[in-house]
Amino acid sequence: MVLVLIGASYSEMPLHQLEILEREASTIRQQFDSGVLVSTCNRFEVYLECQDQEISALTDRTLSLVDKATGLGLAFLSSVLKVSYGSAVVQHLYSVASGLDSMVIGEAEIAGQVRRSLQ
Repeated sequence: MVLVLIGASYSEMPLHQLEILEREASTIRQQFDSGVLVSTCNRFEVYLECQDQEISALTDRTLSLVDKATGLGLAFLSSVLKVSYGSAVVQHLYSVASGLDSMVIGEAEIAGQVRRSLQ
């Protein structure tokens, strides 16, 4: 199994577009069979688990679900939502949960947001 991250933060995407993703997060979350969606005012990240050979199909399916919920367009979403997999996903999640990858370095609130998303 491999971990996959599809997402963007304030550094890759304008905040007004992240707001659209956040507003539709519950709709998007309902479409997933499994996975964790972390959506805040400054980040949108989908964490999924799959087999190596499924990464491309899972990425396409996820982008399609996000497009249907937001209307932002597949071309745009493909250009701003980065796809990572393997150990890079784990490293990124630690960075996010610890507050190192935040608009305000050390922000403690993000750990709670990650925990709630997992639940």
